Amino acid sequence: MAINNVKPMRRVGVGAQYLCFHTEPGEGGVLNFETDVSKMKTVASIETSEESSTEPVYGSNEVYETDVSNEPPTLAVESLAFPPLLLARMRGSKVKNGFVTRNTYDEGEYFAYGVTYPKKSGKVKYVWYPKCKLVSMTDAAQTKDKSGPNTQNTKATIQVETFNDAGDFQIEYDTELLSDGATAITEDKFYENPLLAPLTNA
Repeated sequence: MAINNVKPMRRVGVGAQYLCFHTEPGEGGVLNFETDVSKMKTVASIETSEESSTEPVYGSNEVYETDVSNEPPTLAVESLAFPPLLLARMRGSKVKNGFVTRNTYDEGEYFAYGVTYPKKSGKVKYVWYPKCKLVSMTDAAQTKDKSGPNTQNTKATIQVETFNDAGDFQIEYDTELLSDGATAITEDKFYENPLLAPLTNA
C-alpha cells in the first residue's frame, strides 16, 4: 500500500460576495436569473453550517445498509455594508422614493448567492448557491467613542435550497483541482451566471 503525503492549500480569507435575483421560472421549472449580478467586496466573515441525516434500512433482522441524506446548508454572513435596495428585495419590502415599508406578510425574493475563497499560492475556490432565501437579519449599532469609529456590521442568515430535481444545491470551482498546465476559469467568468459553471469546460 502506497502512502501519499498530502498537503492541501490553506484558505487565506474570504473574497467578494455575489448576488443575483431569480426571474420567473422557465419551462419545467428551470431557474432563470436576472442579467445583472451584484459584486460586493464587503464580507467580514462567513460561516457555513452543513447537516446530514442517516436512516438505517433493515433486512433479515439486521441493518442491510444506511441511507445518508445531505441537507442544504445555512449561511451566516457578516458584511461591512449591504446595498439597501438589494436588502429590501431579499426581505420582500416595498420601496418608493426613499421610503421602505415592511409588514408581516413580506416574502423575500429568491436569489443566487456566491462567495470566493482565496487560497495560499494563488489558488482559489469559487462557490455559487443558485437558490437561496434570506431567513433573518441582525443589525447592531454602537456610538463612536475615544477608540475611534466602530464598525457597524450587518449579519444575514441565508437558507440554501435545492435548485433541481436531482437535489443539487451548490456549485463550486476549485483551481487546486486543475491538471498541470490547464487554464483556469476567471472569477468574472464563473460569476457571470449562477448556472453556467457546470456547463463550462475550461
